[in-house]
Amino acid sequence: MGSGRLVIEPGPFSRNTLGKPSPANLPDKVAFEEINDLVARRNEVAHGDVDTLLARPLLRDYIQFVRSTAAAVTRALESEVWRFEIRHHGFDMPAPLKAYSQSCVVCFPSAPDCGVRVGDRMFAVSGDGQLFSSIIDRIEIDGHEKAVIPPKMECAFGVKLSFGAKENWSYTVVPRSPG
Repeated sequence: MGSGRLVIEPGPFSRNTLGKPSPANLPDKVAFEEINDLVARRNEVAHGDVDTLLARPLLRDYIQFVRSTAAAVTRALESEVWRFEIRHHGFDMPAPLKAYSQSCVVCFPSAPDCGVRVGDRMFAVSGDGQLFSSIIDRIEIDGHEKAVIPPKMECAFGVKLSFGAKENWSYTVVPRSPG
């Protein structure tokens, strides 16, 4: 165990959230205490001034906390990037004719000004403002697979997405970058 002492110190994360789903549910004060404690411990290790070692279960708790926090930050950043993409590069889709939530298919009556291609990103905003995103996996017209729907085409077509779609959501397509 080296020259340090083994001390099991259940910090705020372990004491308050062990077995709970996410640090997103932590009060800010507790989350920041946990982050500050982790930074202080990192600094001790980096400067060779370690007098307390953590037990493996507590280290696993910290690892889960860091993973969950990183995932939450990633989701927040991704959402902001998506909203930027929609605002600056998106084309609104017409209201869907039909949505099949189980098969993740949405049918539209026509294409927007940019057209639609397999590989473009489709965004959906639910009634409560939740943002969903998917790369368009497949496009079909009357059961025939297509790679592209030309701009302003007045023909019903369906797109396969990775999320369960709803008819009352609003949809935007962001064309993929050429190349």
